[in-house]
Amino acid sequence: MSEIQDSWKNLAGRVEAFGRNFEDRVDVDSPPSPSAGPDADADANSEATTASDTSGTDDQPTAKSNDAKAVLEDLGHRLTDAFDSVGAAAKDQAVRDEVRGLGTALIEALGTTFSAVGAEIDSMLKKKSDREAESAEEPTNADDQVVEADIIEEPGDEQSNG
Repeated sequence: MSEIQDSWKNLAGRVEAFGRNFEDRVDVDSPPSPSAGPDADADANSEATTASDTSGTDDQPTAKSNDAKAVLEDLGHRLTDAFDSVGAAAKDQAVRDEVRGLGTALIEALGTTFSAVGAEIDSMLKKKSDREAESAEEPTNADDQVVEADIIEEPGDEQSNG
């Protein structure tokens, strides 16, 4: 059982290492978005405050819709940057090698697990087969009664009945 655990622990360790390395690559590869960074949140908050401070009821719906548009545009830029970074990292040969290694580790873990499960099933089937063979060798009570009845009957008794 420890072989199975070891193979899955190996895979987990490799996945964690890959995640850390991939995150580092994405952070290094991605250019900072124009709206990203510590100042972006402050700018967004000041814009929202300015928009909400407008006087008059006619401007408030427009200010809210402008805020929503700005948030959606920012989200779009961030998603585009994220996908560009993932795409760039996926083209990196080192990332591809790590993913291949993860695939190999996954196959090894699954193979070890399925081998152990197969051996367990084989053992269970063998035990069942052995029990069935033992029960087939032992006579049942019905067989014992037939044997005893044959012994009690005498050959001359059958002729007198007919």
